Amino acid sequence: MKKSLTATYKTLCIRVIAIVVMTMATYTATAQKTNDGKQKSAKQTEKLSDGKKTDSQAAKQTKKLSADDQALFDYFFLEAEIQQQKGNYAGAFDLLRHCKEIYPESAELNYKMGQYYLTLKEDSLADAYFEKAANADPDNGTYQEVVAQSCIKKGKFDKAIETYEEFYKHNRDRSDVLETLVRLYLQQNDYKNAIHTLDRLETAEGKNEKISAAKAQMYAESGDDKGAYREISALAEQYPNDLNYQVLKGDFLMQKGKYKDALAIYEQVLKEEPENNSARLSMLNYYKISENQEQYDIWQRRILRSKKTDTTTKLTLLREAVMENAKEGGDSTKVINLFKDVLQEEQTTPDMLILYSLYLSSVKAPRDTIAQALQEVLKVDRESSAARIQLIQYAWEDKDYDKIIEIARPATEYDSENMAFYYYMGLGYYLKNDLDNALKTFRQGVSVINQQSDPALVADYYSIMGDILQAKGDSKGAFAAYDSCLVWKDDNIGCMNNYAYYLSVEGQQLDKAEQMSFRTIKEEPKNATYLDTYAWILFKQKRYAEAKTYIEQAMENDTTHSSEVIGHAGDIYANNGDIDKAVEMWQKALEQSDKEAKDEDNRKSEEERMKARNLLEKKIKLKKYIEQ
Repeated sequence: MKKSLTATYKTLCIRVIAIVVMTMATYTATAQKTNDGKQKSAKQTEKLSDGKKTDSQAAKQTKKLSADDQALFDYFFLEAEIQQQKGNYAGAFDLLRHCKEIYPESAELNYKMGQYYLTLKEDSLADAYFEKAANADPDNGTYQEVVAQSCIKKGKFDKAIETYEEFYKHNRDRSDVLETLVRLYLQQNDYKNAIHTLDRLETAEGKNEKISAAKAQMYAESGDDKGAYREISALAEQYPNDLNYQVLKGDFLMQKGKYKDALAIYEQVLKEEPENNSARLSMLNYYKISENQEQYDIWQRRILRSKKTDTTTKLTLLREAVMENAKEGGDSTKVINLFKDVLQEEQTTPDMLILYSLYLSSVKAPRDTIAQALQEVLKVDRESSAARIQLIQYAWEDKDYDKIIEIARPATEYDSENMAFYYYMGLGYYLKNDLDNALKTFRQGVSVINQQSDPALVADYYSIMGDILQAKGDSKGAFAAYDSCLVWKDDNIGCMNNYAYYLSVEGQQLDKAEQMSFRTIKEEPKNATYLDTYAWILFKQKRYAEAKTYIEQAMENDTTHSSEVIGHAGDIYANNGDIDKAVEMWQKALEQSDKEAKDEDNRKSEEERMKARNLLEKKIKLKKYIEQ
């Protein structure tokens, strides 16, 4: 049957009205963007309208929605969703307000309005709308949970409990709601209802250790020891083949001071299951409480030696042994022997070996013993950087540069982005005078520099690269490296000293060299190396009197009696007119050079040494300064 003309006309009118309202909504949204005051006014009006309702409003809410009103409501609501997706939140909000005028009791509408007010940080209005949504549709879990969570956030635990309880009536499959209720009842110290809720959870999920243990704890905290013991006993009866529940009974009795009863249970469990780890640990605790040290030691060793004991338990026991031993000031040999007992078994993780090495370090065990433990760590876990760095430190102390390289090289393979191991490896080559491999290694390290790199470490890289390049005769490359160092760390005085010295040797940029060198002696006014560099730069600048002052300070502070410093002093005395003092200094420099040749730490090549020696002999013979 065709629609009547009147009905058709009415439907068309409704659509026209909807279009007009939509146009007005869009206009309103535009106006709101240019005038925030109007939107604020609308919010204030909305707040007022959410107070006491007028009779006409109440009547409208109770009135049954006609088909046409429903169509108009659905249209506005859908259009609001579309506008929201487009990012036109103001327009969407206005459309929702039109929906409210048509059907204010709509659960979906109230929930959506609540979300908007939550975004606007109008929490009280948001909560009011969420409650309306929950009341309108009590079967909707989302609405109920939002209300309950809001109550928890505000500390309104009674209201939250009421809401969750109501929600659970309609959602019996949601056992997680019961868990939340347990926490809320405990927040209120309502053990009775917390236990009752756990009973309901037990009915829903079945009896298990987690629930029974929680109930037992609540019984105990509420002072009902009988109830707690009854709960644990029921669990043990339900799972007679799992003797760990019997151990739980024993532990509870132990807590209540019934030691003999507890011991009887532990012994019975171990009789039936000798390797039961829980019972063994409880026995250990029993002997600790009863202060029976002999039995405690026996059980401790038994547990640590057992292959059935997991690594975590062993680590815990050993940490306790370490702390107890330190507290009592006892002999470390006892603890070391415990570690040895455990380490007789092949280790698949490094944790035990790391703890052992740390303990050895703490009791100042022989370094070889610690190093051996660290080597064992690397056998199990080659990526243990801490163990590797400690071994590098030992090799450094021994001046075993081959060992440094050997230890560092594998780390550059598995941890190729870590600059530290390139640094150690490069230093090893450098200190061996293997300049080519040193430079190659440092360049590999420089290639992994990023924004997170340690500026001090990067600066050291470039500083040492500068020294290497200078030693290889590449002054231009050396000075570029020194510049890079000072970009990363402009107060690296070691770099500044070398940079300044080599500039003076090359006779380049002496003013720049003097400024850098002066900074170094300001930082360390008694550093003989820095004083010598500054004196030499002044000498190069023909400031001989000043140079004499600083070279004398350098010799006063030079505990190594460097032939280079003494030789510089001779040159400076000669240019100050004191040739006798100059010859004396050159002679001393010659003698010291011969001694340095026998020093294994001397980094000068034989060619460099002989060149310097020949020059000194020539100066002494001619009794005059000869420029290098």
